[in-house]
Amino acid sequence: DYSILEQWLATPGLNDNGGMIFLQGYLMALPDLVDHLLDEQAKSRELDQIEMELPPEAKVKKRLGGGGWQVNWLRSKLFLNPTIQKIFQLEVSRFYKNQLISHPVYKFAVTQVSFGGVKGTKCLTDASVVESMMADYALEVPGGLVTVSLIASGNRVDKTKFKELENKFEQYFHTIRVVRSKK
Repeated sequence: DYSILEQWLATPGLNDNGGMIFLQGYLMALPDLVDHLLDEQAKSRELDQIEMELPPEAKVKKRLGGGGWQVNWLRSKLFLNPTIQKIFQLEVSRFYKNQLISHPVYKFAVTQVSFGGVKGTKCLTDASVVESMMADYALEVPGGLVTVSLIASGNRVDKTKFKELENKFEQYFHTIRVVRSKK
């Protein structure tokens, strides 16, 4: 493909707007890119996986490809995903930026949290005026870093009900850990 494109680009009078020259550069890098992707695939055979103790009535769906979980319990959803340091730091930064936003519907509160050996930052999104509440967490857990989102999925979510829901989920947060597993 590269040699055919090179011949075509050498055609006298050809008017290229730069796209084909870009493609030529891309094709030159393609063999290295393929090698790089194959190396990354070999490295990704080991994945970070979430582990957490939950009550038997909680329904856990392991999310393919990312090692995360979706937990359905108490008419709510909890999403847990292993993450890397850069994403973790961006998430914490987003929490603090949200807290500075003045909005008629959304109010944000950021706090430091600790659940035994699990610690981190929590951002509560209060949109109770439209019957919605959410809590996001960036947590340091045994074995790695995790982002967590708790979303209430019922009608008439108010602050009191959501606080009860948070407490029920948070009592299990001390059991969250990240383990490395083979793909």
